[in-house]
Amino acid sequence: MAILDKIIAAKRKEFNALRRVYFPANSILELLRINDESNDFVVIETLLSDWYLEYAEYRSQFKLQIARGVDFKDTLLQVSNVRVNEDVYWVEKSDVISPQGSNPIWQLFCGRGFSRNSFRSPF
Repeated sequence: MAILDKIIAAKRKEFNALRRVYFPANSILELLRINDESNDFVVIETLLSDWYLEYAEYRSQFKLQIARGVDFKDTLLQVSNVRVNEDVYWVEKSDVISPQGSNPIWQLFCGRGFSRNSFRSPF
């Protein structure tokens, strides 16, 4: 097993342990994109483990970390929003940080937002 694979495995354990402390037991992360025609969210992928979300004061945003390899890039390029349980966060493409050097973890900085369904016009 390569050293980066060992780091990813250790980070997965860390994220899963932290999530059990700070989130409900059945918490899930959904990676979303907006369907321009229907104005609804489309689920790209659902993650039951290997992620952790925390508030990053220095950025005044939420920091989502995902313990997946570089091959996860194609999935993350499609993401416009993420949902943790019922909370929806927006993601800017410039705030998606790919694994670099000895840090094989994906990092997404997210702003707290609302579902587009909340703003759908009744007309």
